[in-house]
Amino acid sequence: LNGAAASMKHHVEPSSMQYSAEKISELSADENFSMLLYVIESYLGRPLSIKETNAIVYFYDSLDFSIELIDYLFEYCVSNGHTHMRYIEKVALSWADLHITTADEARTQSETHQKACFAVLKAFGLGGRMPAAGEAEFINKWTRTYGFSLELILEACRRTMMAVHTPSFEYTDKILSNWKSLGAYTMTEVLAADKARSAEKAAAPAKRPAVKQARPSSNKFHNFNQRSYDYAALEKKLAAKIQNGSTNK
Repeated sequence: LNGAAASMKHHVEPSSMQYSAEKISELSADENFSMLLYVIESYLGRPLSIKETNAIVYFYDSLDFSIELIDYLFEYCVSNGHTHMRYIEKVALSWADLHITTADEARTQSETHQKACFAVLKAFGLGGRMPAAGEAEFINKWTRTYGFSLELILEACRRTMMAVHTPSFEYTDKILSNWKSLGAYTMTEVLAADKARSAEKAAAPAKRPAVKQARPSSNKFHNFNQRSYDYAALEKKLAAKIQNGSTNK
């Protein structure tokens, strides 16, 4: 993708298409297409539903996928543990957006994507397993939609682990989305963006802690207007009072 994010086209949801019985019957009469449906059922281990059959017709009739390419599509998805048609549709649509027209092109793209998946899982300490559907979608987004190299994706994973100390595809996605918005598609551009951000922070005026203004005290004693007394005179009065009291006794 040469450092530029791929532009995604808008497609209908293949399984939502409703082809006529005549159209499906016409295609099923074709020996190659009929054999394709049989092979796909073997991959999935179950009969195809009407919606699934409609999706396959869409791949063939609207996306112009060849019989061989559709065969490889299901082989690839099922071999990676994905048998849900929704996932298979997403893979098919991504191949269409990449203008993949042959099984060989799809095989090359799949190998690149699979390599990225295993590398990301390893960077997150999750090696030894296949990526979950949601994880694979994130990686697909980074490699195919955003157009990032594996080097930058792994750098984003490294920064994620340093920041949150746990695997987070969402956090990594935020890092890569930011780099995309900055147009940073190489390590040199990423480091330049880091440097610019640091310079911007250094140039920003330091925030001084807000000084709290003293509030009037709620203590009645402190709110009372203090009076000045002649303590010497008070002492004389008190002494006289005591003396008079003792005399009266």
